[in-house]
Amino acid sequence: MITFYGAQLRKIDERLQSKHFPSLQITTGTVDRFQGMERAVVIVSMVRNNSKGDVGFAKKPERVNVAFSRAQELLVIVGCHSLFTQQRRQAGSMYSEVSNLVSIHGGFVDLSRLFC
Repeated sequence: MITFYGAQLRKIDERLQSKHFPSLQITTGTVDRFQGMERAVVIVSMVRNNSKGDVGFAKKPERVNVAFSRAQELLVIVGCHSLFTQQRRQAGSMYSEVSNLVSIHGGFVDLSRLFC
């Protein structure tokens, strides 16, 4: 599991303790830690919410490339679709292109209706 944010990584690690999932080999880390690594299945947490609508490090194409290119078989991206696709300039365009590609291939699942 990859995240862009250190505080989020700490929360993920608290909940994914190996004693709760003994048969799974779960590796967690920030994008920088996953540089050069590959895994069969990668979950990228793009969960972010703040009053400014700022996505922080996740607006840098180089980091997004690292996060999205670590999966060998399955990439799962979890996050707030509208927050990322409505970013200004290059970041919003980049995320809109990813969203469109995923949608074309039937991979987009909108869960926001479940939480309203």
